[in-house]
Amino acid sequence: MQPFERDQKRIWKQFWFAFNGNVANHKELRAKLSGEDYIFKTGVDTEDFSSLFALEMNREPLFDAGGGRPDLFNVVKRVMGQIDGAYNVGLIF
Repeated sequence: MQPFERDQKRIWKQFWFAFNGNVANHKELRAKLSGEDYIFKTGVDTEDFSSLFALEMNREPLFDAGGGRPDLFNVVKRVMGQIDGAYNVGLIF
């Protein structure tokens, strides 16, 4: 079921995620995210991938103290550094 919609409390944090490929470290990502209290609705790696984006968006400092958006380039760079596999990703923020 793609794209996945990732609801967030803040409207600017919501995003849609489409993924095609294989994540070789799927089990490790699931364990890491489960330790961060993420609750999963499916067993597919697409949900792990989108949850990792959500986690990294929460970790990224905001551009301004007024609650602006995080630097999405840094978020994507950190996420891609944690994924092992061959894939294509489409994101809409």
